[in-house]
This record gives sequence, structure tokens and C-alpha cells, in this order.
Amino acid sequence: MLKVEGNLTDITKNQLKFCFQNRRAQGGGPVDDIKIAADKKSAVIVFKETTAVDFILSKGNTVSHSGALLQLKPYYTKTKLTDAKYRYTDEAAVGPDLRNAQDRRKLKAENIAVESQNKNQRKKEKDEAYNFNTNQKEFPPTAKKVEKGNYPKDVLRSAKIDLHLDEEESDLSPCNCTVKIRLGSIKESIDVYIFYLEDPAVNTGEFIEDSLMLDGINKVVYVTFCSPHEARDFCELPHTESDMDILNVEMATEEDFRTYPNYIFLRGKLNGADELADFIHENFHLEILDILHEDDSDSYIVIFDPETCTDITPLTWELTSLSGNKMITAPVTIQNCVLLYGLTTSISSQTLQRYLENKRRSGGGKVKSLERMSDEQAIICFEDEVDLDVLLSKDHKIENSELSLRRYFPCLSENYMNKDDFENEMTKAEHTPSRSIHKEKNPGHHSKMNTTYSRLLKEDCVQQEKECNKLFLSGKSYGKTVSCGDISKLKTKKKTFQLKEEVSLERFEIILLEKCKFFDQINDRHKEINLNLDYNANKVILNGDDKRQLEDIHRGSLSKCRQDVDFCKLDNMTADQIKFLKKDNVQKKVDSMLDNCYMQCNEIDVKLYYLKSESLNIKDAEKIIRSQAEVHTKPMNQDMLNMLQSSDGSRFMSSLIDDNSSLSTIIKLDSQSKTLSIIASGDQLYQVVQEIETYLKTNKLHKVEIHLSEGKHRFLKKFLMDDFSTFKSSIGNDALIEFSSDKCVIKGVKDVVERCEGFIKNILAKIVGNNVTLKFFGIKEFLHDSEGKTLIKSIEEEHRCIILFKSEVNKTSKPKVAVKTPTLIAKCSINGVNISFFQGNILELNVDVLVNPLDPSQQFVSAMSKELIQLGGQNIKKDFMRSCTSSSVGSVTETSSGSLSNINRILHLVCPVYCDDQKVKELESTVRACLHYAANKNYSSISLPAVGLGKILKFSLTSVCKNMVNVVKDFIETGRNSFREIYFCDMKAASIRTMMESFENKFNDIQFETETMLADKRDFKFNSQSPHKSLSKKGWDFKSIKVNVALGEINKQDTDIIVITVDKSLELTKGRLSKIILDEAGDRIQEELRNKYNNGIKAGDFAMSSGGNLPCQHIFYACLSRNRGDNGQMEDLVYKLLEQAIKLQATSISIPALGTGNLCYSSDNSAQVIIETIEKFASRNSSSDLKVNIVVLPKDQEIAKKITPKK
Repeated sequence: MLKVEGNLTDITKNQLKFCFQNRRAQGGGPVDDIKIAADKKSAVIVFKETTAVDFILSKGNTVSHSGALLQLKPYYTKTKLTDAKYRYTDEAAVGPDLRNAQDRRKLKAENIAVESQNKNQRKKEKDEAYNFNTNQKEFPPTAKKVEKGNYPKDVLRSAKIDLHLDEEESDLSPCNCTVKIRLGSIKESIDVYIFYLEDPAVNTGEFIEDSLMLDGINKVVYVTFCSPHEARDFCELPHTESDMDILNVEMATEEDFRTYPNYIFLRGKLNGADELADFIHENFHLEILDILHEDDSDSYIVIFDPETCTDITPLTWELTSLSGNKMITAPVTIQNCVLLYGLTTSISSQTLQRYLENKRRSGGGKVKSLERMSDEQAIICFEDEVDLDVLLSKDHKIENSELSLRRYFPCLSENYMNKDDFENEMTKAEHTPSRSIHKEKNPGHHSKMNTTYSRLLKEDCVQQEKECNKLFLSGKSYGKTVSCGDISKLKTKKKTFQLKEEVSLERFEIILLEKCKFFDQINDRHKEINLNLDYNANKVILNGDDKRQLEDIHRGSLSKCRQDVDFCKLDNMTADQIKFLKKDNVQKKVDSMLDNCYMQCNEIDVKLYYLKSESLNIKDAEKIIRSQAEVHTKPMNQDMLNMLQSSDGSRFMSSLIDDNSSLSTIIKLDSQSKTLSIIASGDQLYQVVQEIETYLKTNKLHKVEIHLSEGKHRFLKKFLMDDFSTFKSSIGNDALIEFSSDKCVIKGVKDVVERCEGFIKNILAKIVGNNVTLKFFGIKEFLHDSEGKTLIKSIEEEHRCIILFKSEVNKTSKPKVAVKTPTLIAKCSINGVNISFFQGNILELNVDVLVNPLDPSQQFVSAMSKELIQLGGQNIKKDFMRSCTSSSVGSVTETSSGSLSNINRILHLVCPVYCDDQKVKELESTVRACLHYAANKNYSSISLPAVGLGKILKFSLTSVCKNMVNVVKDFIETGRNSFREIYFCDMKAASIRTMMESFENKFNDIQFETETMLADKRDFKFNSQSPHKSLSKKGWDFKSIKVNVALGEINKQDTDIIVITVDKSLELTKGRLSKIILDEAGDRIQEELRNKYNNGIKAGDFAMSSGGNLPCQHIFYACLSRNRGDNGQMEDLVYKLLEQAIKLQATSISIPALGTGNLCYSSDNSAQVIIETIEKFASRNSSSDLKVNIVVLPKDQEIAKKITPKK
């Protein structure tokens, strides 16, 4: 119950009922009764649904109605006055102050009981109104049809009024009270229509001003009256006023209410969605979730946040003018439409429709219409019951073609509105907004509420008629009713019967006879008999006045059950299938699918009951039952079993069998037979199997191996098994840990495996070893005999240690470390600091301090760290464990170098792991912190690997080299460092080459002294100048554009933009150069191209992306046709590239010799065309300040010398 407080003087009961049963506005559902206090300051509203009050209060505790502000709060009562009026007292409203849930549940049960008593009292009072009063000689006109001529005219008039009121109360739904006014044109403001509705010539009653809604697409104005007869009377009047341009007036239908409450359609001349969003936010302060836009450039759908906008009715008037532009506004109809693309000519429309209607495969359903827009696209509209969320969540594929789907709104299509009508509407007079927006909170999903809204109100409207014309069976009736004729005969049933007969039957017999309409037939033949079904006592209760008739029905029912009821058992049903069929939701579903028969599940079998007299196909009925309990057995391997038995797998399996899940299923995992059994209905079985397979595919077991020495293995088993067992019990089945003589294998969920790995490594790190040499005569023989073994055992127990002999230790020899002596490749000097580049093992260099990069786990898992421990010994790691004070990224820990005599100290640097571009900057800060630390310690020489490179830290080679060069440059130029020697060393030639090129690009006057060639024998010679300056004299100035010819590779150029050639598909893995660019720039550039250029590009055009991990800001991807002797296409393309560079405000661009290779352009011709096009561009763009590098491969150095401009 809901209590309404405020000034109710001008508000009628019908107005309150309409307001609070309308879910689209402030209401919560069907209203059962309304009581208004005598002082007109409060009212109590009783709803038919217990959740209605919570639904209303979730939107707010106030509502404005007819100019009055009403306060809302829940109403609780335990007492009722003798006249069936609800007592108004604040002492009864104790609900919010209850201290615990138990009291609230108790009070709720008492309120429900009181509401039931009040409802019975009201029903009794209504029934008493049907009794004929012989003293007054009157019969209430609502109890019996009034026949003309039997009563005076004044009685007939009062009967008409009373009948009208009953009709009004039983038909108060929006669609029955709403009028649809069709107009020739929308040219007036809302006030004009309000004044017209209030005109005495056409006014038929009260209407709700706030209900006026404008539909500019269909040229309709909706208005809701306070009663259905007032709305119908308004429709029957002639509306011939020329100034209103009214074409037709008719009643609204339920389809007119199938609109989104927070979606609005707008059409007009705008500068884009941003202008629209800014205008709405500034003028209405409404939050916008999204603005949809299709191929019609003038049409938009604005989606508001349902928390701030639950009804767009006032906005249909207020948004008719937007920043001086005339707009067409309309509500958005709910339509289940999607746009599908990715089709091919081989996929016919019939095949597509069959696939979409196959719910098991596509998740779709019945197709209402399918329109093929082209060979690749189609628009599909589904029936209302199809859930588009399920359809869009699936991956779709037909004949190896990947299909893509998205929601589609027909009103946004280009041809939805006639262009001429649109232009005419835009020239009409401006609407004058005159309504404010009511901000209310929507507690649920608007679409779901909107679709069920009309149905609920319709059910409420016809409820009174059902009570008058139907007799509901007592007990559980499965929604069935027994007709008892007209109202006069119903009145006869209400009297007290003299005789009562009870027929005892089995429960299944009652249900079966009811499903076969046996009891309906009895009521049709014996209308004077009252028949009720009591499922609790398993009885049929007969009431009447004729004993013989009752006995005949009794005998007939028993005879029907004994002679006509039969059953059959379903064979080969497993215990799990029977258990599944016994579930309430499954049994109800099966029962709804079976006609004229009933399924009963016992503990051991399933029986199908039916009437032999009915024409029933038993095989079809059995097929229906079996289809709802199909079994699928999936073989499993051990890894799959372990995955599903883990805690995450158990949660996943529980979600599938949860009663609240949309899936109804039973799943059993058998570890012995290694099988997974799934029981579900046929329409859900495929979905369950797919979800399990997807889970197993995406959640494979992770495996890690940790190598152990014999001594650590024995120590762990002997002294640390208690700690290990405690830890193992904490992880449960999430990981499996197995030990062998030389390693530990961990398999399980990735996060748990990583946790186990860290735990075991921490334990192993605490176990230390020490070599002891005993030089006593006969000591070896003594320790091997029984007395010596006893001594060793006692020492081990007393000191918690393991004693091994050298022969035992040597059984597990360490893996050999391949040591490659470093080779000096080149060196240079910058501001007095010597920089050397070595290829080989960095651990062999003589240096003051060595930098060892670590990942945040600090587990020494990289190849360099492992080799460092193997060559330098475990003391390095022990020293690190003692000295480490922080595990954060950028922290530096200094340790000894162990047995590495050529290295004085080691700096262990914790580095970030690459995941995005922000980590690149973080890596640069980390390297800078390391050099600061070393400089503060006054070390004179330092050796650096490629910090961040490798499988552990995952940074690209280009970003690593760029970061290190930037840091070194800053240190050298500031002069605040102690370094005299800086060594860069790596095993791979590519790393050294890229590092040297980065130095050349950063330091303009650097000169390398090349000592030897790199080990991979590539043609790589460093000159005294950088590659792009090796021909620095080969350059020209075209007005403000500077052009240089540079020898080198395009991916090494340090300019704002680089250009490469690609094919039409923009797949970078197809070309040699594009693949190199993809490897160095990262996968992000390929994703950008797929998102921006889904269908590729044409020959003579170009695409654009960011630079990724490369030093450039942008990459241009040029596409050329094969050379046919005409250079026009290349000239146009180069001109476009230069124009785009100017638009991006770039200062430099590098262009290679385009089209060489498979496109058959010669290098000299391509370069010559490029420079001539640059010259032409410069003559037309004299203010452009751009530096252009024409990049030629080193092997084409002679060709580069021949390149000359025309002038």
C-alpha cells in the first residue's frame, strides 16, 4: 500500500488511479482500490502487485499532479474499521523503523493477510449489491442487464451512468484512454492543441496536459483523457476546423505505446552530433548515453540516461527548435531490426533466413522481413519475441564467410522520410516550447518495462469482467477457468447449496482430466452444479441441490479414471534424466508442451498418463519428453579434468547449473572414466556444450618447470614438507605440484601456478650449500659404513641439514653455458666519454659495474640473469636477497659480482613489462635512475645490455635503443657524470646495429671508428656521417621546402612521417618491407588500419596510421598499380602525400623509391618522379615549410647521384 499526502481537493479517484498504475510515468502497476480521506489531504492506494510500492518509491518520494506536489511513502496497517475503510494513523507506519529482517518479514506477512481480508470484505460488499431488494422493488442496474421498458426513464438514466462508471474503472489503461490526432502538417505549438482540446465545441472531458506527445514523422499528436468514454466521445466528434489541419481522430492502439521511454528521434540541419549533445546538455541538463547516426546525414536518435530521463514526451515539443534550426521530433518505435554485412553472392536470401531462424545456431528466431540491400548487406526484422542481445553476442559464419551484425533503426535510413515532406516541414513556423522536463529515476531496464507495460494494464482492465463471467477453480488450476454462463446464472451459483459431494482421485488423475477438458464438459452439461478442484486434498468437490445428479457425476468421474486412463513407461531413462525431469521448471515446461496427456516422474521411472478415448500419438509425446532431457557425453583428458575441478572451473560449472541461470541443466564430471555428462533440453544442450568448450579453450592449464639440485630436493622433502603441505592445501585443486630428482613441475590455473612458482623459489632461495673438505685417513670409508652413516644421520637431524658426497652432487651436473667472447664493433667519443659497441657475452667485459635488468617478480628468469647466476654463483642471488629493499619498478639493488673477477659490482635494475606506450616512458625513467645511481657511486665504466629487450620485458628493439640513447645523451651533455667508458653489448647484430643508428640520428656530428664487421656478415658500414647525410651535398631548396637524398632504410629514418608501399588489402604481413615495419612498430598499426580502412584502399590512394613503436609520428601506406609506362598515378599520389603532411603540420617526411620490386618501377625513375613532383608542389605551396628525404638503398648509391630536378 502507498500513502499519498498533499492537497487532493482538485484530484479525483480516477485521476489518481490513472497516474499510479501507469508504469511509464510515476505508476507501479494495476491498482486494486483507492481510499481518499474526508479532509482531502491524504489517500491510500492499494496495488494488486506487492512490488508496486517499491517500484514507485525507487523513482522518488514526490510527484507533481494537477499543480499539487504530493508526498509518497509506504503505508502499513494491521487493523481495519467495520466499514472496511483503512485507518489512517502514523502509528501503523512502523515499517522503516523495524530493527531486523525478521520483524520486517513478520509485518509483511501480517500486511498481506490484512490486505486479503480487506479484499474479501470489498468483494462481499460488491456481492451484496447484487441481492434483489423486494421492499424497494429495485434491482441494481449493474447486477443484471437492464431491459428497455421494464423501468422508468430516470432509472434507465441512472443505470446508464452506473454502467459507464463500471466500464470506466475496468478499462482505465492508456491505450483505451488515449486519442491519436492525425494532422496534415505540424505547424503549431503545444499550447494551440491544448486550447483546441479545451474549446467547449469539442471538449468532452478532462485530459492530461502532460500526456501530449508529438510524432513528427507520422504527423500525429497523442493526448490521454481521464476516462475511456471521454476519449471515444472526442473521436466521434467532427473536427473540421481549417486552422488545425486535422485529417483524422482515432483511438490509439497498443502498438502506439511500443516506444523507448528514453529514446527520441530528431531530424534537421545540424553541424553534427557534438552540436546536438552540447545544446541538450546546456539547456536541459540531461545525461546522454549515445547518439546514433546512419546513412541519413540529417537524422539522429538521442539515447538519454534512464536515471535522468524516463519519458521523452515533453522533449518532443521542446526540441522542435534547436539553435535556430527547425527539427522534426518523434518517439522511437521498438523494432527488432539488425543490419547484417559480410555476405557473398553465393549466400542466398533463403539460406540466410533459415540460418537466422535457427535459434540453436544463430540465437535468432522468426524473421518478419528480410531485405537484401546489396550482395554484401541485408536488413532483417525479427518478431518481437526474438532477443537481439543473444543474437548480437554470437559469432556468425555461413559458408566460410564471417558475418557482422549490429542494431538497425529504420527511421535513420536515408529513404525513411520523404525529402519533399522534410523540406516542407522545415519551412513551417517555429514551435514554441512551453513544457518543462520532469526528471525521474528509472529503476529498471526501460525496454523491458515498456514492452510488458501495455499487456499488464490490459490484464488489469478486463479483470472485473473476468470476475463476473468466470468462476475460478480453487487450489492449483494451472491457469484454467470454468465458464459458468451469464451474470444471472452466476448469481444462482453464489447461493448456498444443499448438497455436497467429494470425489477422491489421484493427483495425476485430476491434472489429466483437467488437461483433457473433462471438467469443462461437466460444467457445460450441468450448469447448475458448482465444481471445484482441491489439489491439496486431491479431491473434486461438487455442490448442488440434486443428489442423483451429483452421484452420477461422482460415478462418471471414477469410471472415467478406471476405464479410460492409461499410462506407458519411458524406457532407457537414466536416473540423472529422471532427476532432471523432476525439476519444477522442467516439469512445467514439459507439461505446457503436452496436450491431452500428463507426465509423472517417480524415483525410478517416468510415466506418461493419457486417455484411451483421446486420439493421442504416444510416440510423439515420448519424443517431446526425451527432447527435454537429452544427454551429451564429452570425453576429457587429465588437463581438462584438472581445469574443471579447480575453484574457477567449479564456479563456472555452478553458474551453468544455478537455478537462477537461464540454462536448466545437470552436469556430472567423472574422474575415473574421464567423461563429462551434460543433461539439458535439446534447444539448450548445444549452447551448454559450446560454453564448456569455449571455457576449456580459453582457460588452458599453465605449466612451469623449476630445476632442482639433489641436495635442495632432499632438504625440501625432509625438513620443509609441513610448510609445503600447508601451502598445497591452501591452493586446493587449482594446481598440481610434482617433484622428480632434478625438477619440480607445476600445472594448473595460471595465477595459481605463478603463486606456487614464487613460493617454491622463495623456499629454494633460503636453502644454501657449503663445500667442506675432510682430509683424514680412512674418512671416506668410515662415513660410508654403518657407524658413519649413523653419525651423518644424527648430524642432519640435530642441525637440520643434508650431507651429500661429491659423487652424489655430480650426478646432477649443471647445464653448460655457451660463452661468446665479446667483439668490439665500433667506438666513438662524445664530450670526453668513450662509447663502445660490442657483440658477444656482456659478462666477459672488464668493467666497474654491470647492469642486470630484472622483471618485477625479481626471480632472475631472463637468459642473462640465469647465466649470471651460473657463472657468478649463488652468492650473487643471496647478496641480492639480503640487500633488496624494494620491488617497485625503477628500484636499483647493488650486489657483489660473485666469482666474476672481471666485474667489480652488479646493479640489479627492476624494469617494467611492456603492455602499452606508457610503459616506454616508464622504462626510460628506469634507465635514467640506474645511471644516476652509478654516477653517484663514482663508477668510471659501466656495461649496459639492451635494457627492456627480450621475451620477459617484451619491449621493441627500436623503443629500447631510443630510450637508452636519450638517457645517455642527457647525461653526457649535462657533464654531471663520472663515466669515462660506456659499453653497449648484445649477442645479436641487429641490436648493435640499431643502437649505433640511433646514436647517429641523435648526435649530428658523431664519428664512428669501425673495428670489425658484425657477425651476421650484413653490408653495414658506418661512415663519419649519418646514413641520410652520406649524400648531404646532394640536396636542393625548393622555396621553403628542403629536399635531401639519403642512403639507408626507410624504417631507420628519424622524421615525422615515413612512407611505404602496400597492396590494396593493407595486410602488412604480405610485403617484405611492410612486415619489417609491422615487427618494429607493433601490432597496433595493423589494428588501426583494420578499424579505419575495413575494405582496404584503391590504387592511387594512401592510408595513414600512427608510428607505433617507431620514432616517427605517422606512417603513410601508398598503393600503386603495376607500371605500364605512365607516371601520372605516382605523381598524383606523391602530391597527395605532401598535401596530407602539410595538413598534419609535420616538419619532415621520408619517401622511398616507390613502386620498385613487384610493381616494376625502376629505382632511378621512381626517385626522379618523386623529386619532380616535390618541385611542382613547392611552386604551388610557397609558404609550406617541410623537409623531405628521398631514401635510396645503399646498393643504389650510384643511382642516387644521378637524381636531379628539372630546374
